[in-house]
Amino acid sequence: MNNNQIKYKSSSKLEIFEDKFNNEIVNHTNNIITFKKDLTVIPVSAFAFSTCIEEIELPDSITKIDIEAFCATRKLKTVKLGNNIEELAYRAFHDCHALESIVLPESIRIIKEDAFDSCVNLKTINIPGNAINLGISIFSSCFKLGATDKALIKLHEYNPTL
Repeated sequence: MNNNQIKYKSSSKLEIFEDKFNNEIVNHTNNIITFKKDLTVIPVSAFAFSTCIEEIELPDSITKIDIEAFCATRKLKTVKLGNNIEELAYRAFHDCHALESIVLPESIRIIKEDAFDSCVNLKTINIPGNAINLGISIFSSCFKLGATDKALIKLHEYNPTL
């Protein structure tokens, strides 16, 4: 995949609001969105409230997923993050009910408040030791996340060296 593309799987046609991407979209066919230049940020609310995205693959050029970028994308089950993501902003994946697991790359440094709040089916997540800035309530209402995972996350919030 090129650094100027996002791949996705969808249950129906995905409506993209080009203004969210500063009208940088060149092409949108065959479940690939192609942009004029390499992407570094998924913008605020870019895919929020989408009713059809089931899977998404982000390029390695992405370093930040901005505020509520995937908020309430309720069918989103699989996310493949690029290897250079450094920050998940406030409520980046909030209310993604179908999301079951996510692997965060070693590059992650910041996970803001409520990043995964209300991901009610989230069962597994890894937090690399490099994550040094974890917001409060990042996993509120993640009922299927194991108690051990929550305890380790809580400890990590207070002692990032764990």
